[in-house]
Amino acid sequence: QRGSEASTRGERQGFVMAGTLAHSISLGVLSLCVIFSMYLLLVTDVSEHKARLDKIHTPIQVHIDDVEVSATRRKSNQGSNAAAKVVGEANGLDEIESVVHQVLVQDMGGDAALGKETGKKGGSVSHDQKHALQSSPIKDEFDAANAIAGLHWAATGDVCKQSHKDIPGCTKSGVVRMLVTGVGRSGTHHTVNAFRKKGFDVCHEAVCSQGSIAWTYGVVDPDHFYPWEAAKHRIAGQRFTHIYHIVRHPLKVIASLTTFSQMSWRFIGKHTPSVPNLATMQPVLRRALIHWVTWNRNVERYADFTIVTEKTQVRDVCKHAGFSQVECDKSIPQVHRASRPHATISWQDLFDVDPHFAAQAQKMALRYGYHIENDFEETVSDDDDVSV
Repeated sequence: QRGSEASTRGERQGFVMAGTLAHSISLGVLSLCVIFSMYLLLVTDVSEHKARLDKIHTPIQVHIDDVEVSATRRKSNQGSNAAAKVVGEANGLDEIESVVHQVLVQDMGGDAALGKETGKKGGSVSHDQKHALQSSPIKDEFDAANAIAGLHWAATGDVCKQSHKDIPGCTKSGVVRMLVTGVGRSGTHHTVNAFRKKGFDVCHEAVCSQGSIAWTYGVVDPDHFYPWEAAKHRIAGQRFTHIYHIVRHPLKVIASLTTFSQMSWRFIGKHTPSVPNLATMQPVLRRALIHWVTWNRNVERYADFTIVTEKTQVRDVCKHAGFSQVECDKSIPQVHRASRPHATISWQDLFDVDPHFAAQAQKMALRYGYHIENDFEETVSDDDDVSV
C-alpha cells in the first residue's frame, strides 16, 4: 500500500512538472512570436521609409563623351557638419562632381523629379562640338575643368572663410533662417518679390530678419563690400541655417549676364582669382560664360539644396526652410519679373568664344537637369520669365 501511495505521488509530481514545462514552452513560443512580429513590423516600416526616400532622392546620372558624370542627392539634411565634411573632402580644387547635393523641385519627387528628367533628357556633346573643342586655337589657359570662384578654396578649402553658412566653429554675430544665392540673373528678383508678397521679411541683395536672396552673398568679401547692398541691412557677420543654390538655364543666364554693370564685374573679378583679369575680359560673352561656370561651382561647394528655377515653386522652398505653412500657401497676385533686353545666344556661340568652358557649362547644365540638344545651334528664348 505504501508503495502504491509513493507511486501515485510520483505520478502527480511528474504531471505537475510536465505541466510547468509545457506552460514555460508555451510562454517562450508566444514571446518568440511577439518578437518576430515586432521585427516584421520594423523591417516593413524601414523598407517603406527607404522606398519613399529613394523615390524622392534618386541618383542623377548622365553621360558626356562616354564618361559618366554623377551627383547623388543628399538622402537627408545632414546639416552643417556634412557641409564641412564635403568641403574637407573636396581638398581644394577637386572636381565639383564629388559634392553631394539635394535637389529641391516642384513636387519633391514623382515624374518631375530632376533625377528622372535627367535620365530621360540627358544627352552628350555633339560630334561638331567635340571637334570644335579639339581643334580650337583657344587654349585652356584657365584650367576650365577646375577653375572656381572664391578667394580661399585653393589656399585652405575653409568653408567658414568662403561662405556665410552657419557651421559649428565659424564665428558669427547671429543666425538667419535662409539664404538663396547663385549666379545673378537666375531668378532672384522674382523669388524675393514672391516671398515679400507672402508677408516674409526677406531682402534682395541685403539681410532682413527672415532671410536674404542675393547672388553677391555667394562669397565672403574681406572688405565687407557687396554691390547693391542696402545700407540699413548690410550683412555683418550673420550666418544662414539653410542655403539654397538657385540655377537657371545657362543660355538664358549667360546672355543676360552680358548686360551686367562694371561694378558687378569688378566684384566678380575680385572673387575669381583662378581667372586673372576676368572683370575686363573680352569678348563679354566669354566673360559671362566663365563666370557662370566658376560661380556655380563655388556655391555648389557649400549649399544644402539646389533650386531649379524653371521647376520650383516658391511655396515649396518656403515650407522647406521651415516657415509657416499657412503663410507659404498664401495666394498672391502675379509677381513682377525683371526683364532686360539682351541677345539670344546658342551653344555654338559659347563654343566659339571658349570651347573648354562651354563644355564644362554643358556638363553642369545636364547635372542640373537641363536638356542639351545635339544640334549645335540650340538656342533658348531671350525672355526672362521664370517659375521660381
